[in-house]
Amino acid sequence: MLGSGIAYGIRKGDTALRERLNAAIAKVQADGTVKTLATKYLGNIDVSAK
Repeated sequence: MLGSGIAYGIRKGDTALRERLNAAIAKVQADGTVKTLATKYLGNIDVSAK
């Protein structure tokens, strides 16, 4: 549905921000937030990372 993926931009070398964003993404994937929102807004479409 979204093609090969989505991305966000951060400043080159900003490893602290990158790590915080990656941790936040992992958290919402692990706690089911991504699946809940996907079901609510997209129906029964698999949005998991491949």
